[in-house]
Amino acid sequence: MSVSNLIARAIELHRAGDLLQAESLYRGILQKQPEHADALHLLGMLRHADGDPRDAERLIRRAISIQPNQPVYHSNLGIVLAAAGKLTEATDAYRRARDLDPRSALALNNLGVALHAAGSTEEAVDCFKRAVILQPDYPDAQQNLLRLRNLETETAEAHHAIGNLLQDGGKSADAIGFYRNALALNPASAATWNNLGNALFAAGETEQAFDCYEKAVKLKPDFSEACNNLANLLAESGRLAEAIALYVRAIELQPDFPDLLSNLGNALREAGQLQPAMDCYNRALALDPDHVKTHNNLGNAYCELGEWPKAIESYRRAIAIDPNFGEAINNLGTAMEELGQRAEAMACYQTAAQLAPNSVSPPWNIALLQLLLGDYENGWPGYEHRWRQKKQCKSFRNFPQPLLNLSGPVRGKRVLLHAEQGFGDALQFCRYVPMVADLGAEVILECPPSLVRLFRSLKGVGSVIARAESVPCFELQCPLMSLPMVFATTLKSIPVDLPYLHAEPADIQRWRSRFATEPVALRVGLIWAGDSKHQKDRHRSLTLSDFAPLARVPGIGFYSVQVGKHSVQAKSPPAGMQLIDWTADLQDFADTAAMISQLDLVITVDTAVAHLTGALGKPVWILIPFQPDWRWLLDRTDSPWYPSARLFRQSVPGQWEQALEELIRAVRDFASGSDSLRP
Repeated sequence: MSVSNLIARAIELHRAGDLLQAESLYRGILQKQPEHADALHLLGMLRHADGDPRDAERLIRRAISIQPNQPVYHSNLGIVLAAAGKLTEATDAYRRARDLDPRSALALNNLGVALHAAGSTEEAVDCFKRAVILQPDYPDAQQNLLRLRNLETETAEAHHAIGNLLQDGGKSADAIGFYRNALALNPASAATWNNLGNALFAAGETEQAFDCYEKAVKLKPDFSEACNNLANLLAESGRLAEAIALYVRAIELQPDFPDLLSNLGNALREAGQLQPAMDCYNRALALDPDHVKTHNNLGNAYCELGEWPKAIESYRRAIAIDPNFGEAINNLGTAMEELGQRAEAMACYQTAAQLAPNSVSPPWNIALLQLLLGDYENGWPGYEHRWRQKKQCKSFRNFPQPLLNLSGPVRGKRVLLHAEQGFGDALQFCRYVPMVADLGAEVILECPPSLVRLFRSLKGVGSVIARAESVPCFELQCPLMSLPMVFATTLKSIPVDLPYLHAEPADIQRWRSRFATEPVALRVGLIWAGDSKHQKDRHRSLTLSDFAPLARVPGIGFYSVQVGKHSVQAKSPPAGMQLIDWTADLQDFADTAAMISQLDLVITVDTAVAHLTGALGKPVWILIPFQPDWRWLLDRTDSPWYPSARLFRQSVPGQWEQALEELIRAVRDFASGSDSLRP
């Protein structure tokens, strides 16, 4: 029988309690191989069980001299030494075992026992804690820890204490079980419900966490921490009014808690109450000038106000306090980008991505900046990070069918192309539908209801369905905004077969008849504002009064194409401006397309109508903010996406005067016939 088989047999006998036979086998092995470390170690433990600590120590030390880096040898030597009353040497042996295997719960527990016996109680507690975190189901370490904390294992307090330990150690999934055990013994503990909520939230079980926080607050209405936690989830789910009320209650209970003030500020900011939000941030910083998250939050508020230098100052304060605060570094990049400091912004995004590799914002910002710079080769793949964004992941369609891939078979397949995000995005990227059809696919296009009639004019589309309708069977699928990546679009290969959208002939005739009743003049459509729900609407939208100088340009008839809440401004246009408003008759984008077909020019801020007009091949002049949306690129007055577009850009963040002056001059030249509509 081989030596390894003899060892295995000896261990089997040893465990079965047949110590004489086991000892005989160990000694037989050592006669053949006197330096066999495992045999020496195991024989030493057997001699320890026989009550001969001196021989046990000798044998194990011999094993250690042969293989000094076996943690189990040192751990068992510690057991032998402790039994012999040699506590200092035992502690040294346990320390050595722990150093060789820092993740050994056994070594940590044994070291804790020795330290406690030597009077080092706090160090012993630390060892037991670490052992439990490493091995949550290790009963010896649990009992040793609880005994030092004067707790009984089967009390609610004991289970709660172990749960807290595991939660603090990052073992939320394990902590949940202990908290549930504690609640089975004491269901009226608000603290345990709150902590169970924390563990569930950390484990991704948000709905269960919400229920736990609600129970905690119901049991103890003055529990400020639970109020704060519940308010955080309410704010996260968009229930801002309820969240704000809870934050206020928690602050009344604990007015000197900067976290609460900062969180209330975030909820107020999300609700559009910027000044009250900033008041909260400043109160939090008065309590704790180094409250790093509040400096970051204050920077976010300044960003929303367009006060980029102040935002940068706040972010830099946060980073000075915590140089590894990836979120603040990422936000610093966004503020710098708004001021045109794009190289510095990219460096911030890249640093933030390294510091927080699981954060969704830095790679997304990198991709957007790459697209803005025209680096489509890297930008399109990075743009797929949009599905990790909180606001955009809601539109993700988790279809089981594979994504359209040009390396696989497409001909004869039925492909679902589905719109996402805003109307402008759908209008811009539906241009790829004919390209998919040219591959031999049958194209089903899904889009918002207001785009259905218009999108039926796309070349190659098989059928167009509204988002709410049931989807027919298909074999491949692709979001519209992933198609540039699928087709590896570069600046030189942007598909510009214009027009790719068309108004319906009957609608065109109806609008032609309507315009025929108007005096002969150049017809210019106006759109002065976008959707106020857009994240950056305050930076792109204007008011109708900003276009007042147009009223002094002769030979032009103005027509409102403005819809939504800002359309009311058309009822009181600037003095001298003859503005006709027929937008009440625009029921969908097909109607809008037909109206635009009768216009000579559309002047607009960055809205869906800008994309619609460009897709129709009609002249469109677009006012672009200093930090433009990525699709308008940089430092150019034209657009490779829309050859009929002309861009008028802000030269200073937040200031439209120069861009408007250039536009007014262009309108005068257009009206006098000295300038064409082309860029």
